[in-house]
Amino acid sequence: MKALSWAREQVRRRPRVGLGAAGVVFAVILTLHARVIRASAQQLESESPPLCKDGEGIQVRLSEKLSSAQFKCQPGKIILPPLRGEETRGNNKVFSGFLDAEGKIPIPFPPTGFTIENTTGETYTLKASSFPQHSGIWYLFCDTKSEVKQTDQADATVKCPITVVIEGTSKDPQCIRMNGTTDLQVEGAGGSVTFGCGYNFPRLDPGLPSTDVYVGRECDSKQKLSTLAPGAELTNKEGSQLYTLAAPTLPQSEQTLCYQCRGESNARFASCVAAEDQPAAAIGLLESMLVNRMWTVGPQKLEPAFLSPVQTDTF
Repeated sequence: MKALSWAREQVRRRPRVGLGAAGVVFAVILTLHARVIRASAQQLESESPPLCKDGEGIQVRLSEKLSSAQFKCQPGKIILPPLRGEETRGNNKVFSGFLDAEGKIPIPFPPTGFTIENTTGETYTLKASSFPQHSGIWYLFCDTKSEVKQTDQADATVKCPITVVIEGTSKDPQCIRMNGTTDLQVEGAGGSVTFGCGYNFPRLDPGLPSTDVYVGRECDSKQKLSTLAPGAELTNKEGSQLYTLAAPTLPQSEQTLCYQCRGESNARFASCVAAEDQPAAAIGLLESMLVNRMWTVGPQKLEPAFLSPVQTDTF
């Protein structure tokens, strides 16, 4: 009987489909993510640091609440890019930057207050005393010492990547990862959404003061925002990479709007796609030109038109 009561309680607690404005149904989407080993400041006190093995990957996350984390490379391996310095003791060496996801291109990390220390053996400690406004993702790799001497590049398909997620102080959704998604909703006319171009993709395209916007899933053609959504306006919070799309009225027919957040190289970018309709709108932040999730919105229902398995991060 106790088991039956527990089962009934779990059913009662399940997320339910709710009705939005004017009877629009907003579906609750549950996504199963791939298993990723995460490390945080709590592990410094209660657990052994996660071990990064060749061909696998681990993730460490730093935030204002969790400002340090540890991880370990396998015996005989060190991080790449290597710590620089004349001293032989690891914790006296200097953190020189990160690599891109493929382990080929050095990525500088301008914010101050971030350190990596080789504390003991193959154990490394990441610490941050201050955080940027915008979130970002960077990469380190565990590599053999002999290979590190020859090159500062890593083969991401063989070596163990350490994904370092540094959460910015802004709580608004940000385009920081390729192939990730975050879904927001505008509850009808007069609503707005705010999104950010993360640290890895700082340049908005089309950028202000342009009033153009990309159209469609492919984000390959531009039109005037006012033509697609009369009265809608995109504004920027001064001194930041945060943008607010306000819609005093909603279009009579479905429109798909797209803003791209680009990196310093045009080869790397994320996309913010907004699908709008009347009387309510769904805003999808699609962080890749390979659209993983696209919503169709109608006056009586909201359902995914295309959904492929992707790994996403939730801040």
